[in-house]
This record gives sequence, structure tokens and C-alpha cells, in this order.
Amino acid sequence: MASGAFNKGKFLLASGGVSLLTHTIRVMLVDSSYTFDPDDQFVDDIAADEIGVSGYSRQTLANKDIVQDDLNDLARFEADDISFGALAAGETIGGAAIFRQVNDDTDSPLIAFYDLTDLPTDGGSVLLTWANASQGSVLKFTS
Repeated sequence: MASGAFNKGKFLLASGGVSLLTHTIRVMLVDSSYTFDPDDQFVDDIAADEIGVSGYSRQTLANKDIVQDDLNDLARFEADDISFGALAAGETIGGAAIFRQVNDDTDSPLIAFYDLTDLPTDGGSVLLTWANASQGSVLKFTS
């Protein structure tokens, strides 16, 4: 898989249709069968690939911030790390999709996709962390 921004998300960020700071921004995990497609627009376009093991639920980003980093010549979006509690065995996590929660999956636009090293669920928790500042907004996960 590859990481990237969804075209709909890029458009909405550029036109003001999504505010990373004021709108509800959530994260969902997809299985390793999902192939990133920048033309996917809404959560329902990828919902069939969302993991479905016991203990899993989508998470809302908290303590969001946007930082201008002149030292590394970038701006980055930050938020608290996200913990997905004990995820039952049976799936392989392949990535995380960031989206703006609106009403339901049909009108919640996709923003970005982060390819994650395939991780089989095994009953343990999964922690998504924002990478170091010089890399910008990059998610990593550990179990």
C-alpha cells in the first residue's frame, strides 16, 4: 500500500470545507486488502475494508494542533496518540484512514491514508503515534 491524501480531502482542506482544528476528525483502521485510491471520497467508499474484530471502534482525534516548523521547513498537524484497546485476533491491519465525521459514512469525507506495516490483531492493544516532528504528520503503530 501507499500513503497519501484523498483528492476530496485535499479539495476540502484547500477550500475551507474541512477544518482540522474545529471539525470532528476521526481515524478508522482498514485491513491489508485495501489498496489506497486517491479518488475514494467518503468513508462508505472504504467501509467494506474496515477491520471488524471485537474490541475495535473508530477513534476521535483529541488535542489537535497545527504547527509551523521553520527549522524543518514544514507545517504539521498534530494530535494525541490513539489507543485501540484489545483487538481480538482474526484480522491484519494494513492502514489508517483519517476523515471528517459529518452525519454518517455517506457524507463523511476522507482526508488522508497512512500505510502501516501489516499487523495481525492478536488480542493486544494497538497504539497509533504521531512520528517525530521532522517527518511531519506521519502515523506509526505498535502493539
